[in-house]
This record gives sequence, structure tokens and C-alpha cells, in this order.
Amino acid sequence: MCKILKYDSPEDVIESIKNIGEQLYVNSNDRKIFVGTLQREGKVEDFKVQLRCKDCSVIWVVMSARVVDDEAAKEPYIEGFIGDITKSKKAEEELIAAKEAAEKADKLKSNFLAQMSHEIRTPINTILNFTSLLRMDFESIANEDNKDCFNSIERGAHRLLRTINLILNISDVESGSYQVNFEKIHLINEILNPVIKEFKRSAELKNINLSLKDISNDCYFVIADKYTITQVFINLVDNAIKYTHEGSITVFAYRLNNELIVDVADTGIGISPEYIPNLFNKFSQEDQGYTRKYEGNGLGLALVKNYCKINNVDISISSKKGEGSVFSIKFFNLPQK
Repeated sequence: MCKILKYDSPEDVIESIKNIGEQLYVNSNDRKIFVGTLQREGKVEDFKVQLRCKDCSVIWVVMSARVVDDEAAKEPYIEGFIGDITKSKKAEEELIAAKEAAEKADKLKSNFLAQMSHEIRTPINTILNFTSLLRMDFESIANEDNKDCFNSIERGAHRLLRTINLILNISDVESGSYQVNFEKIHLINEILNPVIKEFKRSAELKNINLSLKDISNDCYFVIADKYTITQVFINLVDNAIKYTHEGSITVFAYRLNNELIVDVADTGIGISPEYIPNLFNKFSQEDQGYTRKYEGNGLGLALVKNYCKINNVDISISSKKGEGSVFSIKFFNLPQK
């Protein structure tokens, strides 16, 4: 203790404690807690506190002590130990500070993305609205090249709008600002049928058969957040159409034991086994670089993973390069019949 507190001798420590006992503690209340616990319980274990050294520097220590009632002694005495934990405490504080700084930076990034996304989305909607008006006025008198300009503008604007929406959604999730609303939902009627209907035309344009199959003809109620679960299947079906050039996309719904499972199966390009561990990472795509064949920003499946986590839903994938993929969504939170 003499060395830890930088005194010249043990006697010097004892004399100082007699004279300035409370001043030894940076917070005098800590001494009252220590002594009070010792008197009440007869022992104190792993008491972490700041002490003031002889040169007025401050250190962190851990102290343990117990009252010993020895028959050979005239009166009970205290024995224990003290250890200097200044370095470990400083490292702990630095780690906490770094964690808080990282969380603050991440929240700032998410808030910035959300703000910028709103600023971009407003003019995009204006472009789409006025493009629609111009198409109505001039499409009948425009030549084929000019007509295609309207399609190009709309495709580009919708692509950008989808990117902005993905950024907004993932910012909401990461910043913790999304408000979850769990309710009883009929998965077939309220989620899957509307999604299939929404993407039917896109699939037909690629000569792909998009269908929903109810395998077990059972009750398909779940407890979930309607918006996020809808977005899960929108992203999965949209991806399936993007990466499927021929064949079919089939959504299978069925119950297995006490679980409700939905498989989104396609006959598309498939995914290599090496890439599957990275599939749900943000901004990750198997086809990288400026020469990549498929558009997208790599946020869709990252968002799907986050939305599944929000709803306590399990997502898994089986795929083989060149032979298609099957994404399986497994619901555990089912209402009682």
C-alpha cells in the first residue's frame, strides 16, 4: 500500500490516514460506504474507488477487507488487500468513450443519409409527375426515339427513387427511429397476394411465370409488423425477377409443426457458395465493379436481414450457381387459434 500510494514508509501511510483519512479518498462518501459495509457485514469485496496519493495524483484501486476477531488479539482488527487498477480502468474508460463515439458517428451518418434522402426524393417525384404530364401531351405526336425518352426518364427516376427508399429504410433501422407495430396479419391475403400482383407485370415482361402456391391450405395468420414484412417479400421477389432470365419464380407457403414457412424459389443465375456468407452485408454484391451486369446498391438483402430480425423471423438460403435460389422465411410468432 505504501508503494501504491507513493509514501516513504508504512508508518508514513498510517500517520497520514490518521490525520487525513477522508482526504485519502477522492470522494469522501466512498470511505463512508466502505466503513459502513465493513461494520454491517464484516467484510468488503472488490470495492473499486479512487484514492489520492501523497503527491496528490489520483489512482484507481480495488480493495477487499474483513474484520478478524482473533482470541489472541486484544480487540478485533481488519485485514485485506489493495491493488492498483488505474491502467485497466483507464483502458475501460477509453473503450467506453470509443464505443460512444462510434455510436454517435453512426447515428450522425444515419441521420445525414436520411436527411439527404428526403432532399433527393422530393425533386425525383417532381420529375416523375411532370414526365407523366409531358407524356400525356406529346406522346401521340412524338416519334419512336422520343417516346423511348419518356421510358428512359421513368426507369431512371424509379431506379433512383428505389435506391433512396432503401437508404431511408436502412437509416431508420440503424438509427433506431423506426416504430414497430406488431399486429395479427393474414400472410396470404394481406402480404403475399398483393406482392405477387405488384410484380406480375414485371415478370411477364421477362417471360417469367410468377406464382403463389399454398401447399397446405392452412391458416396463415402471423404476429408481425406489416410494413417491414411486406418489404421483406418485395425485396426477395424483386431480386428474383432481376436475376432470373427464364423459367419461373414460385412463392410457396406452408406450415411445418408450429412454424409457418414461406419459400421464394427462382430458376435464376444462383449464388456461389463462397459468396453466401457475405450475402446480407450492406453494399455487397457478387458482381462488383463498373462492368457488373446487374443494377443495384447492395442494400436490399441487408434490409431484409434487419427486418427479419425486427420480427423475430429466421431467413435462410439454399442456392447453386446457374441453378437458381430458394430464400426461406420462417415465422415462429404465430397467434393462438
